[in-house]
Amino acid sequence: MADKNKKPWYKDTRYLSLIIVIVAIVITIIIWLWPIPPPPISIDPMESTRDWYTFRDDHGSSINRKLIPGKTGNSIEIAYDLKEWGWVTLNRRIDPSILSEIEGIRFFYKGTGKPNTIEFKLSYSDGDEYNGTDTTFGFLINAATVKDGWTQVDVPYDMLECWWSDKSCDDNPRLDLNKVRKIEFTISNKPKDGDLYGSGKVIIDDVQGIGSEDDKDGSFDTRYLGSIIAIIAIVVAIIIWRWPKRPPPLPNFSISIDPMLGGIQAGGVTPTTVSVISISGYDHTVSLSVTGEPSGVVIAFVPKFGAAKPLYTSTMMINVDKNVLAGDYTLVIKGTGADGKEQSCSYTLTVKPSLTPRQPVTSPSPTSTITPTPSLTVPPSFSFVFPNKNDYVSHYVPAKVKVGNVPGINDMWFVTIPPTGKYHPQGHGIPYNGLREYDIAGYVGQSGRGADTGVRFRILIVGADKEASDSMEKYLSTAADKGWPGLDELPSTSKTLGSVNVTRNDDKVKY
Repeated sequence: MADKNKKPWYKDTRYLSLIIVIVAIVITIIIWLWPIPPPPISIDPMESTRDWYTFRDDHGSSINRKLIPGKTGNSIEIAYDLKEWGWVTLNRRIDPSILSEIEGIRFFYKGTGKPNTIEFKLSYSDGDEYNGTDTTFGFLINAATVKDGWTQVDVPYDMLECWWSDKSCDDNPRLDLNKVRKIEFTISNKPKDGDLYGSGKVIIDDVQGIGSEDDKDGSFDTRYLGSIIAIIAIVVAIIIWRWPKRPPPLPNFSISIDPMLGGIQAGGVTPTTVSVISISGYDHTVSLSVTGEPSGVVIAFVPKFGAAKPLYTSTMMINVDKNVLAGDYTLVIKGTGADGKEQSCSYTLTVKPSLTPRQPVTSPSPTSTITPTPSLTVPPSFSFVFPNKNDYVSHYVPAKVKVGNVPGINDMWFVTIPPTGKYHPQGHGIPYNGLREYDIAGYVGQSGRGADTGVRFRILIVGADKEASDSMEKYLSTAADKGWPGLDELPSTSKTLGSVNVTRNDDKVKY
């Protein structure tokens, strides 16, 4: 027979440790074989304007440069105002040895204002002044200056074309990196290519080289990262494998009550719900009991026992005699499993003074003469305020009735008749105190939402003298243990004051 408490293989931490090792080895192999990308070589991080110089055309275009926060650290902002066919330039000297270690130039930019052309150039010039006649290789992007976010531009050397001078381009049209002395950024207006002359700003940041596949010096070899991952995974797997295994929790149950407190007038009845929940597959029957109730308080559970698979609920009916003293009482509800396990919770019961006024007792004066007062005979009367005929009701029914002059009764009882035809007294009788409205609550059918849906019940309000009340109290004292069998007939000294037919349907109630 299979052990139902045994965990499936995929929840065993030892298998988890093996999976971790296998995954780590696979990741290590992938990282070891993966090509190592070349690291970027910084040409100018644009953290200063010191080495950058500005130039402009002779047609009235203007340029200003300044340092502002950039993509990484600082950046250089080029503010310009171009005339038609005008241009402005920002350039600096560069060590050609840096260029020979890379395959091209990368830079980042963004801009606002009028759209104009961005030109990137490498120049052979050694002079300090820009004269436009030196050998220059360039790459351009038309109408590109307007970009809201940072844009990366990669310019491999094979994309650079010889622009001037004509003689140099005719004699040596290929770029010779050893002769390069300057790097330049030019903003120019080319109306035929969609440019619009006017003002704008271009921000340039992080000028760097595009690395060579053969240039791995100084970079972090990711194969070492793969080895580190594998070692860490093996160590973690060993720790998991060797870690003390925590035993699974033993089957048990919990018990709770909702609400956890309640108030009631002496002579009344109030319900509350007890829930028993299974823990780790606990499947034994749990019976309910209570301690701490004062004299005159009778408590019944409906049902009194059940199996927590995964839970069951019971309605705890609290019946308070009219003579119970007002105050707070702590009730301890205990659940006892068939295997002997016990759990408990508490409920605070607040008993309030009875609404029935006590009549003062007076003695006639020895010398006075008592003259009888003619009595006014009020005929017996009874009516339901709630529920009404054919109403839908739930398990708990807060009935309200009007009762007139009914001689010979001490208490009134809420009694239900299910389809079985048995009489089921509910809770305890409430004191009868003459002509007025009464709240008299009871239960219809089984507990639990949706139970007995569509079943017809008859609710009786029964008047009882002391003998009849004692008879029904005696029935209730053993009814829970016997499964609430009901009475074949009502006590002979009781009388039915009124009745109403109702239908159980929890989804259609209006109270």
